[in-house]
Amino acid sequence: MAAAARRAGARGKSTMTPERQLQIKIGVLKRTSKDLTAYQKEVETERARLDKLVTSGADESDQTHQHAVIEEAASMIPDTLGRIEAAASDLEAFLDAHRTDEGIAGSAALKEATELIHALRDDLEEEEGEDAGDGADEMED
Repeated sequence: MAAAARRAGARGKSTMTPERQLQIKIGVLKRTSKDLTAYQKEVETERARLDKLVTSGADESDQTHQHAVIEEAASMIPDTLGRIEAAASDLEAFLDAHRTDEGIAGSAALKEATELIHALRDDLEEEEGEDAGDGADEMED
């Protein structure tokens, strides 16, 4: 019987309560936003390291390698932004479908989810405004 329940879950028929699903979706969005912050911090750190290499007159190959490190870290940001957008959309769709469910309506998790979505959307819009004039020209030192 337990194997049948696992197979049903694997086919998309969730046996989890809506409250548990909401907690998981909130966790996914939080984790992905932390990933974005980590990648952004890594790019800043590696750019500072490149600046030190340039000012100290380090070998050209070291500088080229550092450019590659920066590009690799920076390449993760668009993917992570896409994952945040997907997780936020998934959470919004879930809330639209389950907002009035018993256990969700008026819950702290509902409030947290709503606040999280609004905060992330505001942050992303703010970043898009800042990045409009920023970008590839910084990569070419």
